[in-house]
Amino acid sequence: MNDSSPLPLRPYQRDALNAIRTRHAAGIRRHLVVLPTGTGKTVVFAHLAAAITGRVLVLAHRDELITQAAGKLAQVGGHLDIGIVKAAQDDTDAKVIVASVQTLARPDRLARLGRFALVIVDEAHHAVAKSYTAILHGIGAYEPDGPFTVGFTATAGRGDGLRLSDAWQEIVYQRGILQMIAEDYLCDVRGIEIGSDVDLSRVTVRGGDYTDASLGQELVRANALTAAAEGYAKYAAHRPGVAFTPTIATAHTLAQFLTGRGIPAEAVDGTTPLDDRRAILHRLRTGATQVVCNCAVLTEGWDEPAVSCALMCRPTKSAPLFVQMSGRILRPFPGKDDALILDVAGSADRLGLATIASLAGKPPGFVRPGQSLLEAAEEEEEAAAAAAATAARTAKVARFTHEVHLLRQSKLQWLPADAGWALSAGPEQTMLLVPRPDDTWEVWRKPKNAPPVRESERTLTLNWARGIGEEIARAQGIRLALARSKWRKQPPSDPQRAALARLGLTDAAADPELTKGQAADLITAHFAAREIRKLTTRLATAS
Repeated sequence: MNDSSPLPLRPYQRDALNAIRTRHAAGIRRHLVVLPTGTGKTVVFAHLAAAITGRVLVLAHRDELITQAAGKLAQVGGHLDIGIVKAAQDDTDAKVIVASVQTLARPDRLARLGRFALVIVDEAHHAVAKSYTAILHGIGAYEPDGPFTVGFTATAGRGDGLRLSDAWQEIVYQRGILQMIAEDYLCDVRGIEIGSDVDLSRVTVRGGDYTDASLGQELVRANALTAAAEGYAKYAAHRPGVAFTPTIATAHTLAQFLTGRGIPAEAVDGTTPLDDRRAILHRLRTGATQVVCNCAVLTEGWDEPAVSCALMCRPTKSAPLFVQMSGRILRPFPGKDDALILDVAGSADRLGLATIASLAGKPPGFVRPGQSLLEAAEEEEEAAAAAAATAARTAKVARFTHEVHLLRQSKLQWLPADAGWALSAGPEQTMLLVPRPDDTWEVWRKPKNAPPVRESERTLTLNWARGIGEEIARAQGIRLALARSKWRKQPPSDPQRAALARLGLTDAAADPELTKGQAADLITAHFAAREIRKLTTRLATAS
């Protein structure tokens, strides 16, 4: 890791690299790292590539991602021999190759690559697609002696239901948007609904989300593009922005409507020649163009920190897609106070749409109209603190009562464990909330058969600690931790009863009314309590 490079590591980026190294030493071959858009995934994998002695392959699926990756690699490791494999360019002899997925989908191009020590997959939520799977199999990534493979993504999920666990063994490191906003690595974000006559009941749903063609038809029928342009002129007249539309036609029409209202706008789509696209984005960067409207081009891999408004004319039920689109405007930039999302969709809580609350894994009602994500979180924190103060005046057990109330508000199954709390985060991870002597909390993650890892850079109130723990748990696999999951009511398995007996919980093991969920909780809490005791002892000694 080269901290003297033009792109030195932030603390969490260093932690991500340490987590990769630790889990690799434990035998994990295919890692997934989840970092929000704008927090430097490319910088992390550039440092990772620079530290490897063998050959490195970086897989990307867009021209912007290929250019961005090659540039960051050159900045971090100026000594690196970097080549590109894309279309007519075929630098297969380079030590570090940045390659187009579309090009490597051709067996003859893939066969010429040779062997690698490390494979990096950018936008790794695509890795379960057939094109990626064929490439990863072709270079031996699924073989026991195959290359060490690390994927980077902002969203550990897909809208089509395909499981990322089919490609990745473990999420070795994760940070959530809410935590990054709280720690000033990303801009705060607020949303405003633009009034329109869009009726999403008229729109076709396929694969759990609205189809682009039917969305485009409804936007035109409802005259929503006119409303969108008027809303931009009203709420974001001086903000540079990006607009997301479902079809090519709506992207170009919206650009015309915005320009007609004094907002210089242009449109890009998959058919826009690359040189033209670069010229348009350059004009956005210089301010000659204020808004770029796009259809399925700027959702991933595009970086323009000055942009502070996203005009959402592509309603979605998919939280991962919404996170990808919203993430384009969250990067900090001089003079940029916050980010604004303008939405033409209507009542998100009624329609089940993804909203800015989805960025933090919260329900739509978590953020009131016009309120920012951080303001909503702080309001929740203040309410929790007020409840704690009230309880303190009326009960000796106020602190524990407050903690139980707060943790029970969650839809996830937080478990009391010694003086702290535990949350199952998939079969291989447990989140721990560890109390400090000064009544603040730290967030730790305990991987199976590995030492615990501190996940919070600073000490936190219980409410913030819970939120950060849940952000990480959602990426790790919260189905095992949902408080109302049907599996929890099933009878315990024989291995569960045997495990309880080995732990000395013989009464529970023999209880005929014990459920599978209760058994899982007892086992998780037992091991979590042991870890929390060790950590609280360490923290008390350090203080």
